[in-house]
Amino acid sequence: MPRKKLLKVTLENGTHNTVTESQMFKVVDKNLCFKWKKAKDLTENDFIISRSIFPELRDICRFRVLTEPSRA
Repeated sequence: MPRKKLLKVTLENGTHNTVTESQMFKVVDKNLCFKWKKAKDLTENDFIISRSIFPELRDICRFRVLTEPSRA
């Protein structure tokens, strides 16, 4: 495969991805609609939609299973 130019896309929270210019990102446009943009076309004014990684629930809380009282 031929070498491709790489871009580093950095979000405000400091997370970043190194991608090719043609990598597609889902963004919200000025009309609050979703659309896809190539990395090379992104601007500082774009709002990128990205997946967040959440900690395992078991690390946050424990669940109790409640049973319904039997009806006699």
